[in-house]
Amino acid sequence: MGDVAHAGSGRPTRTAAQEADRGARAGTAAFEHIGLDTWIGMALSNLVALVIMLTAGATLHVAGKTDIDISQMAAEAPRPLAGELALHIFALGVGGLCRVCRW
Repeated sequence: MGDVAHAGSGRPTRTAAQEADRGARAGTAAFEHIGLDTWIGMALSNLVALVIMLTAGATLHVAGKTDIDISQMAAEAPRPLAGELALHIFALGVGGLCRVCRW
């Protein structure tokens, strides 16, 4: 009967290799589901980020702020809306980006 061993009861038992293969197949199916969830989550978060950037750009353009050349200018641009917290909010965003990108 190949690599199937018989225990004292006469019924075939699985070998360690068969158990490992069975577990690997079950684990792969779980990871495929996680992968789909990850892709959907990434797509939605990127869509939200795009909408935020487009909205911010359109708002700054209407307000006449079209000459942002350096990061300091970008950090100070939302000052009319966020007040003194604008620089801190910008720093949190850049820090979060660095953490995600592993800089």
